[in-house]
Amino acid sequence: MRPNLIFSITLPLLVYSLFVNSCSDLSSLTREERHEIAVHSFQKGLKTKNDGNSDKAIQYFKNAIEADSTFVNAYREIGEILILRGDYRNAESFLSGIPVPVRHEAEIYYLIGSAQFYQKKMNDAVVNLEKSIQITPDHWRASWMLAQLYFQLQNYKHASDYLERLLEDSLSAKNEKIVALSQKVNAILHIYNPKNSSKSEMLRSLSQSNTVTRGQFAHIMVVEFSEFSGGASTATRFLDVSDDNPMINFYKKSVIMGALESLPDGNFYPEYVMKRRNVAHYLHRFLREKISPNQLFEKEIVPSDTEKDDFQFDTIRTICRLGIMTLTADGLFRPDEPISGLELMKSITIVKNLLDTR
Repeated sequence: MRPNLIFSITLPLLVYSLFVNSCSDLSSLTREERHEIAVHSFQKGLKTKNDGNSDKAIQYFKNAIEADSTFVNAYREIGEILILRGDYRNAESFLSGIPVPVRHEAEIYYLIGSAQFYQKKMNDAVVNLEKSIQITPDHWRASWMLAQLYFQLQNYKHASDYLERLLEDSLSAKNEKIVALSQKVNAILHIYNPKNSSKSEMLRSLSQSNTVTRGQFAHIMVVEFSEFSGGASTATRFLDVSDDNPMINFYKKSVIMGALESLPDGNFYPEYVMKRRNVAHYLHRFLREKISPNQLFEKEIVPSDTEKDDFQFDTIRTICRLGIMTLTADGLFRPDEPISGLELMKSITIVKNLLDTR
C-alpha cells in the first residue's frame, strides 16, 4: 500500500490492515515484546526523519503503531510530518481517527487544532486547542496559536488573555512576534473600550488609516495624555485655523503640552501628512520634557538608511532603542515615509508605559 493512501482511511481500518498483513509476525508475541518492537521502529523513524527522509520515517512510525496501537508518539510524529508538508486535511483525518484513550494528550489535540487552523476551520480548531490547554495549561504552542486564531476572529479580549499568559514567560516575552501582536491587540482593545466611547470613533478611524496628519497627531496626543494638556491658551493663534474650528483647542493644547511646536510662519498645517521622522522627533521631544530618555537605553540600534549627519539621526536612534518605533528586518527606518495610524497608536501605547513606569 502506498504511504499516501493510508490517510484516506480511518485509523481503526489502518490498524486492522496493518495487523492483517503482519499477524504471523506479531500475534504470538507478548505485549511487552510488541512494545519493544514499537520502540525500536520508532527510534528508527526518528533517525530517518532527522536524516531528511520523511516518507521512510512515516513507514517506520506506522510499523511502531502496528506493533503497539497505543504508541502515541508515533501518531504524533506522523501528524507533525504531514503538517510540516502542508497536508493539513490528511493530518486532521489521521489524528482525529486515533482512539480517544490514546488521543487524550495535549500535543495530539494541539496538532489536530493546528491542522484545522491552517484549513480555516476556526471553530473546530478552538475546541481542540482549548482541550490541549486544559490538559497542559502551559502549552506554549497552543496558547500562541489560540492568540493568533482569536485575533483573526476579531475576538481581541480572548487574544489578549492568551498573549498575557505567554508574556509572563521570560522567553516568550522576548519573542518579537508575540510582543508585536500583543501591542497591536492592546491598541485595538483601547479603541473598543466602553470607557473611551467618546473618542472611540476618532481612534477607530485612525487605526484604519495608512497615514496620519498633523491634526490627527495633535488630537490623539491630547486625548491620550490629557493630564499634560492643561487649558488652551487664548494667546495661541494659527494663521491657517480659525478660532471657531472644532479642533482648535486640540491644536492649541498639543503645542502647550509639548506634543507639537509652533512653526515660524504661524501656521499649524493640520492636513500635513506626518513622516516617520516627524513622529520620532515629536515623541522624543514630548518624552524629553517628562523623563530623561538617555538613561533608558538597553541596546544599540542604528538605522541603516539614516545618515549620521542627519540632524534627526540621534532622535531616530533613541526612539528605536526605546522600542517606541521599530526598524524593518533589514535595518531600515524609512524616515521619509508616512506612518500608519495603527503604528502610531502602538508607539503611543509604549510612550504611556514608559511614563507610567518612571
